[in-house]
Amino acid sequence: MLDTTIGFIGGGNMARSLIGGVLSTGFDPSKVIVSTRSEERLNALKETFNCVVCNDNKKTISQSNIIVLAVKPYQLKSVCEELKRADIGKDKLIVSVAAAVTINLIGRWCGNTMPIVRTMPNTPCAVGAGVTGLFANSEVSEKGKDQVESLFRAVGTTIWVEHEDQLDAITALTGSGPAYVFKFMEALENAAVKMGFSTQQSRLLIEQLLIGSAKMAVESDGTAQDLRRQVTSPGGTTEKAIEKLKEHDFDLCIDKAVNAAKQKACELAWELEQKEGNI
Repeated sequence: MLDTTIGFIGGGNMARSLIGGVLSTGFDPSKVIVSTRSEERLNALKETFNCVVCNDNKKTISQSNIIVLAVKPYQLKSVCEELKRADIGKDKLIVSVAAAVTINLIGRWCGNTMPIVRTMPNTPCAVGAGVTGLFANSEVSEKGKDQVESLFRAVGTTIWVEHEDQLDAITALTGSGPAYVFKFMEALENAAVKMGFSTQQSRLLIEQLLIGSAKMAVESDGTAQDLRRQVTSPGGTTEKAIEKLKEHDFDLCIDKAVNAAKQKACELAWELEQKEGNI
């Protein structure tokens, strides 16, 4: 990546996370360019990262080898049309973080067949503990894949998928996943408050519970089922709680929730393709 200039179109939370991550690896901040319309955001990016900032997407496009489209899905078409007007070639690598927008649509909007990697990161990337699903079209070289993987591994873990529609499953599992964890956390905190603990005590108890449990899972060779069984003594309190979860079809509820999220991701992608006249 040392001979690469990375351009970010959009300076929001995901761009900030990626910039902070890649710079933490020793990457030269003078080889990071960010363009956004917000003067306040440009100043903040310059002050925080000492990178190159501008309010001109054309400059970012022309001076970058890797162009990260870090904008909302509804903004992506207009940005791609700027890429089309710039008439960029296959020497540029396009990386999209926009949910539901397929590589096919990005290519059509750009008006050219070019290397494109579509990604599905999640919000824990902001604290360097994210997970990102990656899919590349056939134009992306192995070097390009390595570059994109290095960028996202600076903010967490990465996984390449073989088929683009698998990103819908990534969206449902890990893109939406933090909300499932926070909902579980919310329920446990509420239960703690009902047992007489203060709000502050409840949060402290449950935060450490989740941190400790995740740490055990990461450091163990066992499965989640193995770890759960280790905590569940026959005839004990944990077994009683697990029985109650089973009684209310806890696993089925989670399965239905994840599949509902996946179905919604598929619908959003289909609706966008239909709107653009691709179906």
